Amino acid sequence: MPGTHSLEPTPSPAVQVTARHNRWVWSGAVAIVGACVVAVVMGVAWGALALAGLMAVCGLARLVIRGPGPAGITIRSRTLDVAMFWSVGAAIAFLALTAPM
Repeated sequence: MPGTHSLEPTPSPAVQVTARHNRWVWSGAVAIVGACVVAVVMGVAWGALALAGLMAVCGLARLVIRGPGPAGITIRSRTLDVAMFWSVGAAIAFLALTAPM
């Protein structure tokens, strides 16, 4: 019927962006907790490799997602963020594989 309005409000674009950004923050937090669980259950080296994998995924996400970027992993320019995530991930993986246990 023309002229009638729904009683349910539609979320504004700002609310939708915030919800999308919150998903990135929460998924990152869950991944870190998962890496800690891996470290306790399987050993420190495996937990460090899980963190290195998380860094690689964050770098890839920052590289391919356009726009302002995901909350929590967008810090500086796209190039600097990707280089930082991948270099730190590589360093963690190197240390996890070469450190004596």
